Amino acid sequence: MFNPTENAFTIPASQKEFRFVLTKRGTYEIGCTRPNQFSFFQLPEIALLVRLLPGGREQWLRPSSLGWVKRTNMSGETTMRISTFEADEQGEYELLNPDAEQFKPGDKLSIMPNTGFRTVLLVLALIASGFATIGGLVLGILGLAGG
Repeated sequence: MFNPTENAFTIPASQKEFRFVLTKRGTYEIGCTRPNQFSFFQLPEIALLVRLLPGGREQWLRPSSLGWVKRTNMSGETTMRISTFEADEQGEYELLNPDAEQFKPGDKLSIMPNTGFRTVLLVLALIASGFATIGGLVLGILGLAGG
């Protein structure tokens, strides 16, 4: 879900422009990934521009008020969502990053299909399975103890 094989791109955040091809329409998210950052971090005050080429719709993106949406992998890289954009059609897009110098060295920008509420459902499923495991363990111990 967080590492799709198509329509997902990662570039250094220091790169000022990047062209990419989307093969599916839909909502996509752009996030900033920072290595060795196990907790929240402050996103820089930036504005990114995504546009369909040639001369298509332009969308300005700024860090959302939901900046607390983050994901951390086992390597210690934390990704915080900057914003989402709509790909109204398949084709070549361009990401412009005029504020690239505001990112820290090693930061990366990730473009991927929006995960939306699938993340919330995954977390809820993990919590429910944890409760089921603990409950089964307790009932098993009580059964073995003859209670």
